[in-house]
Amino acid sequence: MIVQLMTSLLIISFIIQLAYYFFVFSGVLFYKDTNNKKKHPPVSVIISSRNDALNLSSFLPFVVKQNYPVFEVIVMNDGSDDNTNEVLSNLSDKYNNLKFFESGNKKGNKKQSLTEAIKKARYDYLLFTDSDCRPVSDKWIKNMISRYDDDTEIVIGYGGYETHKTFLNNMI
Repeated sequence: MIVQLMTSLLIISFIIQLAYYFFVFSGVLFYKDTNNKKKHPPVSVIISSRNDALNLSSFLPFVVKQNYPVFEVIVMNDGSDDNTNEVLSNLSDKYNNLKFFESGNKKGNKKQSLTEAIKKARYDYLLFTDSDCRPVSDKWIKNMISRYDDDTEIVIGYGGYETHKTFLNNMI
């Protein structure tokens, strides 16, 4: 009798727990990704660079080769005195969605450089990154834009650091 009662209680508690999990987590089971159904609006990716030729040659190809229908990459050279223009010229010959300009301000004012780049952007959606940042995947633009909706004005992304044994990296 006690064994039957304990077995019945165990079965009832299992059913209650199963029902609880089903109702609480049913959103995950029946989740539909609506981001794929959204249109992909044209995007202008804006980068301000100063004396960063090495990083541009390493990381900029990852930006211009994004898997996204329509986008442009605008790099504003902010008064560099290294071979940044030469690197940008070579890369713009390879990638037709890359445009670069020389900032009118030769003092290295990043805010003014970004303002100039925004004025040259063809598209309403603006995506900002730095010349020393490499996108994690070729779907970076798609992932960032997918977070926009009618009520969103700004989307902020996270830029992680590569781990190196340096003082600055240890501080971060």
